[in-house]
Amino acid sequence: MASTASEVDAAADKLSQLGLGNSKGKETASEGRYVLENGNVDLVTTDRSTLIPAVDSQTSTNVILKRIPSSETANRELKILHRLQKANVPHVLTLLDSYVERETGNSVLVFPRLKRLETRNIDLVVVARYTRQLAEALNGIHSIKLAHTEISAATIMADDASSLVMISWSRAQFADTLAADPSNPITTSAEAAAAAARPPPSFTAPDIHAAGAILGQWLEPYLPGCSLNYLGSRLVRRSTTTYISRKLLDRLDAQRMGREAPWHVAVSHAADLLSKMLEPDEEIRITAEEMLKHPFVVADEQDFLGTDYEAYRKELALIGLRGASRISATAREPRIFMRG
Repeated sequence: MASTASEVDAAADKLSQLGLGNSKGKETASEGRYVLENGNVDLVTTDRSTLIPAVDSQTSTNVILKRIPSSETANRELKILHRLQKANVPHVLTLLDSYVERETGNSVLVFPRLKRLETRNIDLVVVARYTRQLAEALNGIHSIKLAHTEISAATIMADDASSLVMISWSRAQFADTLAADPSNPITTSAEAAAAAARPPPSFTAPDIHAAGAILGQWLEPYLPGCSLNYLGSRLVRRSTTTYISRKLLDRLDAQRMGREAPWHVAVSHAADLLSKMLEPDEEIRITAEEMLKHPFVVADEQDFLGTDYEAYRKELALIGLRGASRISATAREPRIFMRG
């Protein structure tokens, strides 16, 4: 039975609070190295594992113990985590240690304690930084033919430096060996090597699309009237993201032709990237490697002058939207009805 979105969200909520407990020893694990916490911190239990806050007695750092009853599930996740570390993929969860409990036989994976990624009312330059880190992680995993498959706000957290960290690798998938396409035969050894080095768009594109839904939620304050508020819904459908992608392109085209007042250049770049990430055609959807070259991701900090959250929202309130006198004009967008 797969975890529901609500279960994953609840687990993320609990994990974001784990740093609040006191580090008083209750009992020990792994021959005394990891001291379990007591106090008001509850365990976080999903269908596949239990997450337990603890302290590494050798380094005095806060950690999370992930107890997994199924040895098959634990071995599979260990294989993925070791592959990520071997490939030195940035901005992904780091495995610190692993062991098997003597009494229960359960496998335990040890991870650093993370916190919730701050995404409310953030400046656009911070959105760009998060997007670059997300693209670096995606480019790293896709380069080793690995897809995350469950990217959401609940599977993205932050480390002590407030850098993005992608978590939850138990359902990640490696690409299978692909048969040659008879309609497009490979004729040279160079083409064969290139084909073997990258997975097909149909394998990696869903990760990009899911990441686009997250980027859209970060960008909602900067792109009013573009229906981005729907991206946070659990009932969001492909038709909704297609509508948003096309709407963004229409707005950008209208601005280029002088029919609408242009957005700030950095905001226009953000809208362009988002439209490419939500592109419904997987064959032409932007890749993680291409994301890292996009103007929104490579822009310098000075390119974001005037786009800090407070200043940008005040500017929108002053000029109004679609000719309206107040920012309340953002409500004048078509309603999208989503059915489960």
